[in-house]
Amino acid sequence: MKQNKLKNRLLSWLMAVTVMMTTIIAGWTPALANTEDTPIVISASSNIADANLQYTAKAYGSDVVQLPYTMETPSGVITDVNCDFTLDGISYDSEKYVLEKWQIIIGDKAYEYVLGSGKATADKLDEFFDGNFVSDPASSDFSYIEDDVISLSGKAAANVELHAVFAEKEGTTPEVTEKTMSFSTNYKEVSGEDTDPLTYWGVEPTRSFDPSAALNCYEEYFFADLDYDTEKYEIAEFQITVGSKIYTYSYGDPEVKATALKEAFGESFVIAEGDEGSNYIKEDGFGLKGSAKDDISFHLVFAEKEGTTPEVTEKTMSFSTNYKEVSGEDKNPLRYWNNETTVSFDPSDAQNCSFRYWFNNLDYDTAKYIITEFKLTIGEKSLTYTFGKSERVDAAALKACFGDSFVIPEGQEQKNFIEDDMQGSIRLVGSAKEDVTLYLGFAARRQLEFTPKTTPADAKVVLIDSNGTKLTPVDGKYILTEGVTYNYAVYAEGYVRKFDTVTLRDSEEREIVLETGTSTPLLTRISASGIKPDKDFTVDSHEASIEFTHDMVSGRLASDFDRNLEKIWKNNATITFSYLDNTGVKQTVSVQGMSYVALTNVLPTDGSEITVQATVDMFGIEENYTLHIAQKTILNKVTITDQNARN
Repeated sequence: MKQNKLKNRLLSWLMAVTVMMTTIIAGWTPALANTEDTPIVISASSNIADANLQYTAKAYGSDVVQLPYTMETPSGVITDVNCDFTLDGISYDSEKYVLEKWQIIIGDKAYEYVLGSGKATADKLDEFFDGNFVSDPASSDFSYIEDDVISLSGKAAANVELHAVFAEKEGTTPEVTEKTMSFSTNYKEVSGEDTDPLTYWGVEPTRSFDPSAALNCYEEYFFADLDYDTEKYEIAEFQITVGSKIYTYSYGDPEVKATALKEAFGESFVIAEGDEGSNYIKEDGFGLKGSAKDDISFHLVFAEKEGTTPEVTEKTMSFSTNYKEVSGEDKNPLRYWNNETTVSFDPSDAQNCSFRYWFNNLDYDTAKYIITEFKLTIGEKSLTYTFGKSERVDAAALKACFGDSFVIPEGQEQKNFIEDDMQGSIRLVGSAKEDVTLYLGFAARRQLEFTPKTTPADAKVVLIDSNGTKLTPVDGKYILTEGVTYNYAVYAEGYVRKFDTVTLRDSEEREIVLETGTSTPLLTRISASGIKPDKDFTVDSHEASIEFTHDMVSGRLASDFDRNLEKIWKNNATITFSYLDNTGVKQTVSVQGMSYVALTNVLPTDGSEITVQATVDMFGIEENYTLHIAQKTILNKVTITDQNARN
């Protein structure tokens, strides 16, 4: 069981209220879609159901609260903070499971934090949620994620869900997974009646069974016992599905015997010797006796009798993926879309289809699997969007494909599209006249070859992954994971450096041509604590001068990189400062990224100048810079004598 001490948030809340007016005067306005003081609900979930999970949380300095918890702004308090809580306690069955990562979901954004990856600070969270959550600048230290502690203090534009992702520990004994037996019909869709024809069979819609049992299925029912309007409707088909195998019996066909069922289901359904006579399908009914090794379902298909007056029939919208077949995981990647697997709608409704779903808001292992295609089917017509290859699908393309099956109202064309890649989305606004299905196809990510061909040929290449790890090529080829974005730099003496990214869908050989000239310096300026404005480095000589005021007692510096560089380059660069301090001692100090660094005894006390050499190392790309540091001096104990010899 894991347990951490909770911070006392009461003091932080009082401090936040005290400084709030100062913040407002300074002009801080959160860029939120929802600025209403709407109560925010904090909830927690996980990918396991049998771990005896318990969460410990505090809000607004209160005692321990239970999740889900509705967080309301205290009455009479003027504040831009509606989300102020800490979760630092989570207990679970640690003998069977290990906590791997958190997913923090706010609105349409899902931030994924892997345990052991370091602290996710407020600025990182603000940047990711892009307005869905803005940290309170008065208490930004209280917005972070670190291992099993989650603390948020700021303004949330939507409810907050904390989703814990666990993995089974290696060596644990797998539990036997029960299978399900289900009974269903299409009668409601065909007739529009809220009637269950299976009532007199006395069956449960779904029940569980042990697939290892020698006899777990012994069913025998008669079609004459069904409860439905026999004058208007008739049985058209009867389907038995075991796992992925389906046997369909068309009503009126000759009797189906055990031999045909054995051939259809194979090892998925075992019929014991001597029980063959109990396995059949015929016009009267059916019998099934044996051991099912996978989920089993019985489905009756009804149809209107010829000559009856057709009634308005509702249509269905369904969502599905192949993720379970590809990964072997019993998981629904569409969980964060918050939709039902199948919903009904009225095809005569002028706007029965209105939604938008983001492809990056899916629950699956993105490191191992990739979305390959999205397929939209309306009636008998389908449109397939292939990720990484298809161009954006607009309203015109949708109209051309589906015709009268999907009607887009005038003026709503811009709201209908399938766009981009993993950061894109599907949006439909219109009226569907037939059944709608949305299907996402997944595949395991492949390992592909990336071969950069540079001009000049002796140019050096640096390629890093999203964690800032430098990759090593073999025979000039890099092995990259399909669909994952990597950053690379190409440089050579006398040529302009080039920074770019690569995301492979297939192996690629890329021509990279450098232009002759001088590269923009990696560092463009230097800032000193208490000194304004910042000082620019010269492009050619890489030099800058800083003069501290006479009352400064220490020198603190921070470097600013070329603004066109991606953050991953800046954050992983090392800057080393070397100098002889004002006592004559050689000093060497290193700092990573854009953080401030204190240079000991760097301020000259006699009005002279101290030269500091700075070296930037960015994955082997090195540049040298020179800083000239001085300090304004004041005169002490000065005697002034006027012309009359008076002091």
